[in-house]
Amino acid sequence: MDMLHEVRRMIREGMAEYKALSTATDMILRRMAQLNYGNVDKFLKGEKEAQVMFSQRVNLYDLKQIMHDPELSGTDLASMISHYRTFMIHLSYTSANNKSKADYRAAKDEAGRTLSVSITLFYRPEFIERVKSDTLIPKGEEYLFRFLWNEFHSSLVHELRHAVDDHRFQDIVSNKGGEPKPVFQGLQPINSKAFALKTKYSDVRLSPDSNKEAWLSYHEQYLRFPHEVWARFSQVVHGTEFKREDADTMYAMMPDGSPGKTYIMTPMADVIERLKTMYGWNALGEKQRRRLVRAMSNLWHEEAKWVEANNREVAKYL
Repeated sequence: MDMLHEVRRMIREGMAEYKALSTATDMILRRMAQLNYGNVDKFLKGEKEAQVMFSQRVNLYDLKQIMHDPELSGTDLASMISHYRTFMIHLSYTSANNKSKADYRAAKDEAGRTLSVSITLFYRPEFIERVKSDTLIPKGEEYLFRFLWNEFHSSLVHELRHAVDDHRFQDIVSNKGGEPKPVFQGLQPINSKAFALKTKYSDVRLSPDSNKEAWLSYHEQYLRFPHEVWARFSQVVHGTEFKREDADTMYAMMPDGSPGKTYIMTPMADVIERLKTMYGWNALGEKQRRRLVRAMSNLWHEEAKWVEANNREVAKYL
């Protein structure tokens, strides 16, 4: 596997891949709210324990309409959804000592082929207190969805990116033929430096207070691994407003009856500054930073082309 070739491909990755992550995140959390609202309502009434109020899990395959969306059907995420019939996402209670926000796991056979995938989003005692104090949740599922989105959307994008990269990398290996490779996770074989690092610091990596010096050493090294860099980059893209509606123009009636609206691009300099707020940015080497700036710039130019074409078309009917 030519890792440099794969990095270059990720730099050129189009906006559709990131929109697919955001769309899936919204759909998962909305479905999570629908499935668990009854339990949460019972918890708020004192009829259910906090640890089991999110007992209903979401299977990503149930949201397979993403595969049929014209804009997203060609994405790696759509391919992944069609590949796994079992891809469970669930919320799990954990103690305050566990600092992990979320976890992606893949169950594999001896040859390294993925059989099923799961993502766990963790909630802690302080989350339960926020649920109890939120005055809108009792009003319905939509408010629970908004609450869950505020709590988990960024972490879920991060873990979905790991899953997509894992699926993508295995596809690349299998398409080359030959013997199956070892187990993979997010562009890193399980016997790679990333796994070796996790093993070396297994006693402290989830408990920073146990040995802060050792944890910082682990953390800074881990932040530089490619699969982790691109997952955090996806979080930044997810939270970046590349364009916004032009408040100074009226809606136009388009030929198909839909409202047409013009847009204004966020200045590229502002988008790049937003990128530099990425968690772990200061831990990255100069080459990694240049790659991310180039990737963000490519996305900005893609959106700018769309805005130019859209505004030109809408202007015909204003």
